[in-house]
Amino acid sequence: IYLFLVFMFFTSVNVYSQTENGEETNIDYIQEEEDYELYLNLIEFGASYQIPLEAFSKNLPGISIGYRLGYYNNFSGKDHLFWSLHYHSFRLDRLTNSYTVTEQFAQFILNSKAVSNVIFTGYGMRYYLDVYTPKFEPFAEIKLGLNSVYTYTSDTIDGSEEATFNFENFDLTFAYAIGAGVQYNVRQGQALYFTAHFNGSNNATYYIDGERGEEYPWDNFDRKTTQLDYLQFNFGLTFGF
Repeated sequence: IYLFLVFMFFTSVNVYSQTENGEETNIDYIQEEEDYELYLNLIEFGASYQIPLEAFSKNLPGISIGYRLGYYNNFSGKDHLFWSLHYHSFRLDRLTNSYTVTEQFAQFILNSKAVSNVIFTGYGMRYYLDVYTPKFEPFAEIKLGLNSVYTYTSDTIDGSEEATFNFENFDLTFAYAIGAGVQYNVRQGQALYFTAHFNGSNNATYYIDGERGEEYPWDNFDRKTTQLDYLQFNFGLTFGF
């Protein structure tokens, strides 16, 4: 929340200064060429695919699927450098089970689940390269922020709207990402994007399925501590304004 408020403060200052500049901004910055408009704000959203590396891959084999959001702002209005705010999340593990519980001579069905997730939030910087075409615009970027790693359990009696919800673990670690991508311009202000990043972090504690065969999902989870290193591939949509 603090990261978001600080970022939006500087963005509002930037928008105000652009408005004050009036026609100068429109002529010098908004239109670099007769048929090309430089957008000062970009919003991106899409799917993310995580491939664990090193020790992380031993505990979490395979690919994890998540989603991401990004906001980009060109503070200067006359170059290819954008500052950005990022959010992306993906699941580490999830177990669910439904079983019959007998309590005080009454039987009911209990729906239980245990879920582990990772959320990354942080700042970034993107630079659009000078080599581009009207359709394809390559770029490089870097991100710095925090990984929020947490596990929760939830129990719900079948037919009831009330649920028991508990946080079983929470850990916060420094994280970073470096990578590159390409933007494919579909029409004015709308584009598709593809990015590839290496993501790293300090050691984090998390819980994943230990395959113990227990009936209650949380009883199957094992505690692990490793660096959260992974490759991330993102696909999605970009809107400029």
